[in-house]
Amino acid sequence: MYNDGLESFREKTQKEKWVVAIEGYWREGMYHNGYISYYIQEYAPGSWAMKTVSRNTMLDDVTEEDVEEGRLNDDQAQALWDRTLEEAQNDRCDDIVAVTLGVPEGMPIKEVAEKLYAAAMRAECPHVTEVNGGLMMS
Repeated sequence: MYNDGLESFREKTQKEKWVVAIEGYWREGMYHNGYISYYIQEYAPGSWAMKTVSRNTMLDDVTEEDVEEGRLNDDQAQALWDRTLEEAQNDRCDDIVAVTLGVPEGMPIKEVAEKLYAAAMRAECPHVTEVNGGLMMS
């Protein structure tokens, strides 16, 4: 699904310069779903990267009281395994998923975002099925 070779581009990016291309919920089945944000950044003239930041939504509505009283289903208990509720709810997966070089100067950022997102979809990254925000909304 993800190409570890793309992680080498992370060192070229700047942490504070990422822009949300699209974000929302994804679902590939009853037990394979979550929330994902796709970010893009021009890290050099004509060179762009896309990263994802995803999280499991299984524990979104779980409280400490639920944990203490054992009111977790099997999937929630597995997502919590050997961690505090706060640690599990704050767990994020951050991956570089697409890179493009030679983008013509002046290409609209939305168009760049759409091209990188299409590349991420070809690489079998999760497809946002319920969009909540980002450049690609308009």
